Amino acid sequence: MAKKKKKKIFKFKKRPARRKKRKTNYKQAWNRFKSDFLQKIGILSIFFVIFTLLSGIVIYRWVDTANQRHGELMQREADYEQRIGFIESIVPISQRLQRQYGVLASVSIAQAALESDFGRSQLGAEYNNLYGVKTDATDPDGVDFQTLEYFDDEWVEITDRFKVYPSWDASMEGHAILINEGTSWDPTFYQAVLNGDNYVEQAIGLQESGYATDPTYADKIIEMIETYELNQYDQPI
Repeated sequence: MAKKKKKKIFKFKKRPARRKKRKTNYKQAWNRFKSDFLQKIGILSIFFVIFTLLSGIVIYRWVDTANQRHGELMQREADYEQRIGFIESIVPISQRLQRQYGVLASVSIAQAALESDFGRSQLGAEYNNLYGVKTDATDPDGVDFQTLEYFDDEWVEITDRFKVYPSWDASMEGHAILINEGTSWDPTFYQAVLNGDNYVEQAIGLQESGYATDPTYADKIIEMIETYELNQYDQPI
């Protein structure tokens, strides 16, 4: 017998129920946005404050350094002008003394500038002694000062008595007379200076004659002359 075909029973599947769209909670979203935004703003604010502080420090240091350099430049310019002023003030007397006693004007000026720090040392400013000329220990008009002397290959600080002059002109003339006439025990003591035909020879003559104990004294005089071009003031020999 033929088998009966089973009837197919079609079952309809139920469609899944559509999920209802969640309603967006705008208030919560805003709060989250606001929280995140304020947090970011807070972090940015901190970075901004730090950046501002660091920038301020850098700018302050730059301005301070610039002001310091400007101040140093102004000080150097003022110092240079003072030195030139000192030199120009003693040029006329140095030229007259060269013609009269034979010490070159450049050498006379250089010694005065070196020994008195361009007239600013206490000995030069208060007592008009531009050349560090010493005097007898019993000289009532002298003044005691500490000074450095070079002995046995080292600098030694001692107290000595120095001559007091009524003016710079008097100090310069006293110096020129000393070089020209020598000491009381040797009139030719500084003859090596007078024999010099130029400022180099006269500077070396000062050191050889023992004007100063500094072993580099001649070099310092020559450097002073060449730095400030003092030989332009020398008179014909």
